[in-house]
Amino acid sequence: MTPSQSLVPYRPPPPSSSSVTTTSSARTLIPSRLFTQQTGMAIVTELLYRLLMDLIGRFINTVHNLASERLDQFSSFLQRKAAERKERLEAEARERAEKEKEGGQLSVVQEVGGLAWNYSCPMEKVVRGERAERRPVPGPPGWVKGVLEGVREGRMLERDFWIATHGD
Repeated sequence: MTPSQSLVPYRPPPPSSSSVTTTSSARTLIPSRLFTQQTGMAIVTELLYRLLMDLIGRFINTVHNLASERLDQFSSFLQRKAAERKERLEAEARERAEKEKEGGQLSVVQEVGGLAWNYSCPMEKVVRGERAERRPVPGPPGWVKGVLEGVREGRMLERDFWIATHGD
């Protein structure tokens, strides 16, 4: 049976002489003229259709509830981040105003900090933003330490860092 045939509502066949004269056996409670195989198939199809619709409705309801809960959490997260950003900008503005009142100039690190909120400087061991809360300041990579030690000891010269296109 094709899907289009299984979803068609049941319409009983027109009464004919053969269906009216049929008698039920003593073993069945429902007369065969009222309940045929086609009638049973229509009832089963209708029940399966209703069950499927109920399951789909429950699934959509669950997905809707989950999505609305996640959107609420995301909204509160964005509000919290906006409030933190506003507080940070106000604190930086106060710090800048205090520096200007003292007559001192802002250092390069403070100027960059005003522009880039979330950064770390491994050479000066300065961390700002979320990184300061998560972990300590990382040091420079190992190869940088090796290069600096080599320059201090005189093993390396400036020309060791030249690109091949510059020549000797």
